Amino acid sequence: MFICNHCPYVQSIISNLVSDVDQLKKDYQVNTVAIMSNDVNEYPEDSFENMINFAKENKFTFPYLIDSTQKIAKEYGAVCTPDFLALIPI
Repeated sequence: MFICNHCPYVQSIISNLVSDVDQLKKDYQVNTVAIMSNDVNEYPEDSFENMINFAKENKFTFPYLIDSTQKIAKEYGAVCTPDFLALIPI
């Protein structure tokens, strides 16, 4: 999933999001990764240090990664947050 710290939509659902991720892991063994792909020069509140704090404050149980070049977001067509994807192995 693509999220960021400053997004009001992410902020409004973050506790439910973390709970849902935990439930998916427990019930279905689904692994989750969160990716932040904003330009931190444009959005300083999305800096790596703030990502660490955001993850700790919200008790993330999954990796929160930074896509500083926006390469991953572009490859998956993520243009807003939150944006959810399911990758199914074939």
